[in-house]
Amino acid sequence: MSVDGHINAELLGEREATKHQCLMEGLQDGFFSGIKASIVSGGLFWATWKYSPFFRNRFSVSARTALLVMPIFYTAQLKLDLSMHKCLQTRLTADYVVLRDADGN
Repeated sequence: MSVDGHINAELLGEREATKHQCLMEGLQDGFFSGIKASIVSGGLFWATWKYSPFFRNRFSVSARTALLVMPIFYTAQLKLDLSMHKCLQTRLTADYVVLRDADGN
């Protein structure tokens, strides 16, 4: 940021590039967290399907699907948000503007 408070094009380009890089890292982290959650969720779903007659007979198809799918989406979205927030907090620092009064001080 310049002394008079205007953002120049070079700084704006750097900030946008940093935001894009943080987004890509967040998407990657979210994707891999979703994969890990799908392994855990799928294993638990398989075990309950195989060993629990209550789960097989009493839960509807939509309830079983939700119990399988929602942890995957929740984990992926949470990891995406947290990693983007952490990245933006560490890489983008606040730009301070020097304010001058009428005398130029």
